[in-house]
Amino acid sequence: TPLLKDWVIATTENGWTTDATAVEWLEKIFLPQTATPKARLLILDGHGSHTTTDFMFLCYQHNIYLLFLPPHTSHILQPLDLGVFSSLKHNYRKQVGYLSLLTDSSPIGKRNFLLSYSKARNEALVHKNIQSGWKATGLWPRSLSKPLLSPLLLENINKGKETPKQTKNS
Repeated sequence: TPLLKDWVIATTENGWTTDATAVEWLEKIFLPQTATPKARLLILDGHGSHTTTDFMFLCYQHNIYLLFLPPHTSHILQPLDLGVFSSLKHNYRKQVGYLSLLTDSSPIGKRNFLLSYSKARNEALVHKNIQSGWKATGLWPRSLSKPLLSPLLLENINKGKETPKQTKNS
């Protein structure tokens, strides 16, 4: 009996997504879970595994529009980054904290990781957090000022710029 019967976990040799794992995820996870005759939108970063001919052609065949976020902007434009992941991290830390109260061992182990992550995920992936992420990015409801005036973006723009030196009479 699998620990979480509807979960699929894939591994790669180096732990990073490969072209093959991206296509496998698209075929085995995304397509079945989003099956509809209507067009779908898939928002992606520019990772090379998302830009292969196989990946993009599969999307084309299944009426999936791809929206690639500009490089280094996911912390500003990715709804999950702004609405769900911080809650997920908080709830995961809380679950791990509960484990540490029950046991003296420091390694969490794969089984406890999955159980803790599952509980944290159920608390974080809720309608309110997802909707909040979309609103925070300015993607929906659409607000151009949200991403353009993001303190995260402005902080990066101002990095490396020297401020003019003050003179005695200025």
